[in-house]
Amino acid sequence: MATNPKPEREAAQVQLAVSDAKTLVPEEERARVDEEGAVYVPLRDEVFKLKPTEEVSLFPLMQWAAADESGANLAALFRILQSLVHEDDWGKFSNFANTAKPRLDIKDYVNFQNAAFEALSANPTGPQESSSATSSGTSGTSTGSSRRKAASKG
Repeated sequence: MATNPKPEREAAQVQLAVSDAKTLVPEEERARVDEEGAVYVPLRDEVFKLKPTEEVSLFPLMQWAAADESGANLAALFRILQSLVHEDDWGKFSNFANTAKPRLDIKDYVNFQNAAFEALSANPTGPQESSSATSSGTSGTSTGSSRRKAASKG
């Protein structure tokens, strides 16, 4: 059953209009919705189409939130990205991710994920937790706080 994306877009626009601008994904990193309701999210110089909201699984996001500080969080982030990017753009996304110069870092992927979830949920993401430290001793822009921020989207 196809849904009409217009009410969702209108709700997102209203919500964004009354939101605290400091809590939003920066304008240049924000997702865009085309006239047919398809959602596109930038990743540096490229733009990728997302799957429709009803096709995006929350399970990879839960795996990301539950992952320990080992490589499990990277595997979970990969599954999140794979669940978000439209099948027609997955090859382009994978190629870009493998060949980008300078290489993409975790912040690039988490920013992409945050912009995607903000658009899909019509819910602005909150600010980075800059005052708390993670177990690795880094600031709130690490994957630990990003994981907490992403988990709060579910």
